[in-house]
Amino acid sequence: MKPPRFSIILVDFQGCTPDALLLRGVDCILNQTFKDYELLCYHNGPLLDESIVQPLKERGIEFRCLEKNFNDWGFESRSRGIFAATGDYILHFNSDNVLVPTALEDVNKAIEATGFPEMLTFMIYTTTRGTRHILTGHPPVVHNVDALQAVVKRKVWVENGGWVERTQTSDGEQLQRFAQKYGYVPIRKILGEHH
Repeated sequence: MKPPRFSIILVDFQGCTPDALLLRGVDCILNQTFKDYELLCYHNGPLLDESIVQPLKERGIEFRCLEKNFNDWGFESRSRGIFAATGDYILHFNSDNVLVPTALEDVNKAIEATGFPEMLTFMIYTTTRGTRHILTGHPPVVHNVDALQAVVKRKVWVENGGWVERTQTSDGEQLQRFAQKYGYVPIRKILGEHH
């Protein structure tokens, strides 16, 4: 059986993100126009409240809970997702993120048009202190890229040990190293939003 094009690793921090935002994030993934993906949902630690489980089950989503809260911005969850993923490319997604309905379709078109690069980045909206900004992800350097914006081959993540950085700026640090080592293809289109 052919692996999916994308593995989307969704990380949730119950108590930090309201359940309504998690369900909005899941729904924006389920409503993508491009359907060749798997969705891996991780909760950072034991559930504080089981009420979210049923709405996820109704959407066909398995919610994997870690044995403890690693208090590491979800990086342990992301790393586990990397090694559990079967897709060609990995996209990291926090439960308060949103993708436009054509995001995966647009990324797939860029992959095929550029010869299956190791890494691609796209633009997103981000909100800081109540002000909405565009985060370009180009170049993918610290403070100019978020985990949501980078679509990286699974083999690149695995070859580099998974999500090894565990600092608050690790998105930018790891993605900057990947871009320097493997190159990247920028998609100059806003495909999502990070809250």
